[in-house]
Amino acid sequence: MAQNSIGTPEQLRDPNYTPALSKAIPLGIQHVLAMFVSNVTPAIIVAGAAGFGFGSNSPEFPELLYLIQMSMLFAGVATLMQTLTIGPVGAALPIVQGTSFAFLPIMIPLVAGKGVDALAALFGGVLIGGIFHALLGTVIGKIRFALPPLVTGLVVTMIGLALVKVGIQYAAGGVPAMGTPEYGSLLNWSAALVVIVVTLGLKFFTRGMLSISAVLIGLIVGYIYALAVGMLTFDAIASSWSRSAALPSHSLSNTALSSRQRQLSAFASWPSSRLSKPLEMYQVSVKVAQAVKRPTKKSKAQLMRTVSARQLPVSSVASQTHPLAKT
Repeated sequence: MAQNSIGTPEQLRDPNYTPALSKAIPLGIQHVLAMFVSNVTPAIIVAGAAGFGFGSNSPEFPELLYLIQMSMLFAGVATLMQTLTIGPVGAALPIVQGTSFAFLPIMIPLVAGKGVDALAALFGGVLIGGIFHALLGTVIGKIRFALPPLVTGLVVTMIGLALVKVGIQYAAGGVPAMGTPEYGSLLNWSAALVVIVVTLGLKFFTRGMLSISAVLIGLIVGYIYALAVGMLTFDAIASSWSRSAALPSHSLSNTALSSRQRQLSAFASWPSSRLSKPLEMYQVSVKVAQAVKRPTKKSKAQLMRTVSARQLPVSSVASQTHPLAKT
């Protein structure tokens, strides 16, 4: 057996074979990183399309962190069910389950620019699709003849082509950089090209551990390159820990608030100095009302009279608009 190989062909066909720890540990790390990235990326893409992704400065941004957390949690639950089995459910094999890129071409236009409000329809579709897939699994063996490699290969190719635009956007700097001089800059393109060239070069032009570890090495080289050119700093990495959790940083009362109620709180906290004119105050008060419920003509008229006559600050108007503003 070659020194740089992880095992002979016979050993690799043995499900009980375990390579040496010096090789198993880096390969395990690569597997976890590849699984993690592919599992959280759909949530990041959907949130970015909806308008509350990274760099959006949206008050709904914590919902993205919650989506990522739930993606990881239920990926673990599904993987355990697949591995340990529950009755007829599960293959009794260590198969990692997680989110899928297959449905992103449908999800992106569904949530585009609609914020958290679009997630209800999205999750409803996911639930119905999951039930359909579960039922389809009971008869998949009988219709497998209709799914030759040509069909499945074309489906995978179409998914990849539909996501090319998303990949290019992230390579150019990501959604937060759109509309800025940094978007599409040579620095951003160079970071993406370094990772691609290193990963593909190791995969196709080396053998053994170097070839198998191409993804892990590509990620490490990309990180080192980003640190070297100043795209990433150690301070940014250290400060990211304080923003890593969506729920613990909120009090119980804030956790219970819906996204629209958080918008209400955000409007209520605006300083009155920014809204000196009665008309501006009225416009914000209407937004406050819309953040909680659809205002009636009567409520709009009442808001107009209150703001124009009393010249109240926004926080007072918000308190009169809905009792939740007082919490």
